[in-house]
Amino acid sequence: MPSVLYHHSHPNNRQSILQHGLLKKYDANADPNDSMLGGIFFSNKPDFTTRSDVWEVDVRGLPVEEDPTTQVPPESSADEAWYVVYQ
Repeated sequence: MPSVLYHHSHPNNRQSILQHGLLKKYDANADPNDSMLGGIFFSNKPDFTTRSDVWEVDVRGLPVEEDPTTQVPPESSADEAWYVVYQ
């Protein structure tokens, strides 16, 4: 497991992230078993080709899990992987 992962977020979220840190995506009406909700998602590769902010996160000590549900785009490198923290 890498000790550093990358979180990508729209620039509109920058001030909130600076003020509150990364927050889990949550919807009170959602299925709690839906892997897209209730977690913070990370990649092992930073993507500077989009207009997203890229946040480097030291994940040592966090309960990081591999996220097999995230589809890696075909143009991505073969060694790209996705991770999630649910707690």
